[in-house]
Amino acid sequence: MQRQAELLRRRRLRLQRRQAQANAPRRLGRLRYEDPDLQVQLSEELPESLRVLKPEGSLLRDRFKSLQKRNLIEPRERAKFKRKYRLKYVEKRAFREVTL
Repeated sequence: MQRQAELLRRRRLRLQRRQAQANAPRRLGRLRYEDPDLQVQLSEELPESLRVLKPEGSLLRDRFKSLQKRNLIEPRERAKFKRKYRLKYVEKRAFREVTL
């Protein structure tokens, strides 16, 4: 009797986990989807009138995150700029005269 109750409890837990995973975004690339931080204004930052309230956030960024959440595109990191060669620093004559 107790074993049957334990098996039933485990089955319910398994079903709940599967339903939670079905609603969550799947992993498309090597990165996981992360929810964006909520952008809110503090009570001190709010204006007196709601008519002059400016919208927070970026429409483009919100759309991009929405596409990632719906598994239409993979989550990505910003591409980092990397030089092919090191910069050469040249000391100008005018600068050299000032420092002497």
